[in-house]
Amino acid sequence: MHSAVKKSIIFLFCFTWLSGTVGGAIQQHRLDSLLAVVKQMPDQVAKITPMLKAVSLLMEQNPVQARLLAYKALSISRRYRNYELECYALAMAGEIAYRQENYAESISVLDSALEIWSGHQPFQNVELSNIILNRLGVNYFFLQEYDKAIPYYQQAIRQKLDRGDSLGAVSIMGNMGWLYQRSGDLKKALYYLRLNQVWDERYKNYTSLTIGYEIYAEIFNQLNQPDSALVYSKKCLALANYTEYGFYALFYKNFGDAWFRKKNYRKAISYYQKALNIARERNNKQILADVYYNLSQVFERVAEPGKALHAYHLHARWKDSSNVTTKRNQAAYNQMLKEKNRREQQAGVEKVRLTQELQQQAIVRNGIGGVLILSLGFLAVVFRQRNRIAREQKRSEELLLNILPAEIAEELKSKGSAEARQLEQVTVMFADFKGFTRIAEKLTATDLVKEIHETFREFDRIVSKYNIEKIKTIGDCYMCAGGLPLPNQTHAEDVVRAALEIQQLMEERGRLSRALGKESFEARIGIHSGPVVAGIVGIKKFAYDIWGDTVNIASRMESSGEAGKVNISAATWELVKDKFRCTHRGKIEAKNKGEIDMYFVES
Repeated sequence: MHSAVKKSIIFLFCFTWLSGTVGGAIQQHRLDSLLAVVKQMPDQVAKITPMLKAVSLLMEQNPVQARLLAYKALSISRRYRNYELECYALAMAGEIAYRQENYAESISVLDSALEIWSGHQPFQNVELSNIILNRLGVNYFFLQEYDKAIPYYQQAIRQKLDRGDSLGAVSIMGNMGWLYQRSGDLKKALYYLRLNQVWDERYKNYTSLTIGYEIYAEIFNQLNQPDSALVYSKKCLALANYTEYGFYALFYKNFGDAWFRKKNYRKAISYYQKALNIARERNNKQILADVYYNLSQVFERVAEPGKALHAYHLHARWKDSSNVTTKRNQAAYNQMLKEKNRREQQAGVEKVRLTQELQQQAIVRNGIGGVLILSLGFLAVVFRQRNRIAREQKRSEELLLNILPAEIAEELKSKGSAEARQLEQVTVMFADFKGFTRIAEKLTATDLVKEIHETFREFDRIVSKYNIEKIKTIGDCYMCAGGLPLPNQTHAEDVVRAALEIQQLMEERGRLSRALGKESFEARIGIHSGPVVAGIVGIKKFAYDIWGDTVNIASRMESSGEAGKVNISAATWELVKDKFRCTHRGKIEAKNKGEIDMYFVES
């Protein structure tokens, strides 16, 4: 499929999926135009793209027609074996079933779409796959099959992270937060929601923020903290223009719950009435049942038994209606599982039959071609052995490159040794954690090692990005250098940029830790530029290292710095002064080095 056509389908599909359809006269005009195009096209395959666009526009206003059109597009795609468009059509059919609360049907159809996507490499569209995975998680969520929803969310998150889409990954983590809130694990719910909130606020993702605030309000009501629930309910309403009208019912319900807990029954009734009005319009049975139950409790508190009884009757009616839908979905889901098991059993019987036939054929073949089989077996052993050796060699190569720079590793392999080199100009960076001993005493050994590992793993990622060589770690100290083993002209600029990014990373991790009530590390970073000697030391567990006064001065830059700052020497400043804004600190006493001019890099 042409890339422009593909992008237009994805855009319309994603926009419909996440935001609802466009409305009014513009939508109808687009729909009429698309259907007219479909009618006039003689080429059956060419019809599929406008048909799918029409499906995306019809989902909200006429799901029955949208479903028929989606399955018609699916039929044409299968007839002409266009697997990519078949995958799109299945995904849209699954979305329509989800919107009609037919979660079992949606799961079945989306599973088929995922199977097609996985089996056809040429059109690997990760964006479509991610949407399918996320929607499968949501379907299992509404079936209250939380354990089955989590793996789909996790796979969708991994895909986002693999593509460098951190914002998309955290957005799906918001879904994880909602899942854990509904399953009663409020601690995990708050963890994922806070992680999601940090990114949403940074990138002004108002739709996601609004929904996150709504779930916060529900959680704080569950924790009997009405004041906090009111704060987040007000935040919801402040952003209400950025999300679907249907969510207003939840916003107002949360207001009502908070005022109920604060025993301000008049305000609680007022907000519950607003929630009911919207829930009736949207036919949201679950919210209607919940709000009427809460109203019955309020009227009971204010000594109005007649209204309390009436509200409770309405609660029971809507609860029964909601339960009918839930039971229907559960029955459909159970039937789907039963049918799936039946097909798997049937496939197992067929597999056994085919295996028996193959065994009989093998007996005949073995009588005729024993010598040939023995020869092939011998060749297979040789081939497997060769592959095993190749794999071991590759593993050794990877291990060596993880210990040494590529140039040094190559020299070691070719000569059996690597000579030390004098490098006239490199930039050395040291980073360590402020108050490490104090914080370490409060953590278990496992938590401490995990925290250091996760932090240094991010450091490794950043220095690799700027072509900087990691030298070693000593406890909580991290050492790296730019401009080696191959000299370059940008070593000072590269190291300073990496240092600023590391400080930004530590600030973000600190904000998240504080939000979760945990201790957080702060980093001191020192940088100096000058000559070093570099080479391999030892014959067992050998390592690439650097020596010289430049290393000592870089260490003093770190110890003379401040947490959250990047402290550089005058030598480094001379190399980067035209690239960065720096503040001169004056001459600072450095241990065993006397007074040294130092600068803080501001940006």
